[in-house]
Amino acid sequence: MKRLFFTIVIVFIIITTTKITAQNGMFMMCGYGLEQYQNTDAITLVVNDYNNHNTSIGLIAKNKLKSPGLFKGIKLGMKSKVGRMTMSFDLNYSQFKSTAVSNDSLYSSEYFTKIKIGNVGFSLNYALNLINLEYFRTGPGLSLNIEKFRMYCRKDKSYGTSAYEKPVDKFMMSASARWPLSFGGMKFNIDIIPYYTLPFWKVDASLFNSEELNMGYHTAYTKDQMTINPVRWGVEVVLNFGIKE
Repeated sequence: MKRLFFTIVIVFIIITTTKITAQNGMFMMCGYGLEQYQNTDAITLVVNDYNNHNTSIGLIAKNKLKSPGLFKGIKLGMKSKVGRMTMSFDLNYSQFKSTAVSNDSLYSSEYFTKIKIGNVGFSLNYALNLINLEYFRTGPGLSLNIEKFRMYCRKDKSYGTSAYEKPVDKFMMSASARWPLSFGGMKFNIDIIPYYTLPFWKVDASLFNSEELNMGYHTAYTKDQMTINPVRWGVEVVLNFGIKE
């Protein structure tokens, strides 16, 4: 409840500030991003154990479960330009998905497992346009991110999308170094934003291993082996539609 209240207050402050300071333009924004985590060894251990166990009991995989590669996601928000400054607020969602399907070699019975791993939250972004031309702007930026890192698992596709278990649901804060490149005018522009994100905390993946994906046959890894440090980098492409000049 405290986290929800804190989130609502922050959103209200950000939206109010954005409206007040939007002296040179306000934009509705929507975008798509790709990102890569620096280290997902803990998840790889858990996924490999899952695949190896199924092989050991005679299950022949159609599709094996995969450990994370690229995370993909969307963002929605508002952006304002004030002189050389650009400020924005966005809701973002990024995840990796993988599905395992196999046939039992003796009984021809199918099993199914799907995992989703990623983060959802919002960001407050600021950039100083060292180059501030009419149709091109660029410069360094910073972001404060308030998110949840989640690890989902579903083992029965007949239950639909509501059947996911969520053994890991970690509240996170992080900061990102960004360098936006903005092309276009005040009615419409496109931002290309490379970034590097440093989290303030780490994530424990133990429950994803022992109480969900590999429940009943999990390996008791050490705390260090099951710790995820969600440092990540990526790039976003954002479309901005002017709503005020």
